[in-house]
Amino acid sequence: MTFTTFLRTLASSITSLVIRPASAHCDTADGPAVVDGRRALSQGNVNIALKWVMPEGEDELRAAFDRAQRVRAVGGEAAALAEQWFLENMVRIHRAGEGAGYDGIKPAGPMSRPRCVPPTRRWRRAASSRCAA
Repeated sequence: MTFTTFLRTLASSITSLVIRPASAHCDTADGPAVVDGRRALSQGNVNIALKWVMPEGEDELRAAFDRAQRVRAVGGEAAALAEQWFLENMVRIHRAGEGAGYDGIKPAGPMSRPRCVPPTRRWRRAASSRCAA
């Protein structure tokens, strides 16, 4: 083993001990996608949520957003139900863009799942989005 290889191995080992995985997940109630979905609804701005879906899912998300906003205007339980329905659909569309299955929004808190990364322009051009490991 050369000295350079030794240094690289040492640096990699130290880095793996220091860097901890993020606990924000794209399908959890406190994850960044759901937080942005709630913010989109409260501000009436679908663009806040659109960053979480691939271009192929944008029309479906816009339609879900419009329906949810109309029902939220009724207030009460209807508003809460509309918010949950929109968030469930947003996460489902997001997961479909990753090629992943959808089995509901998970409870808040740390989980042993990959953290979620919103699609960037570069990824959108490549038509793929991945959760970081």
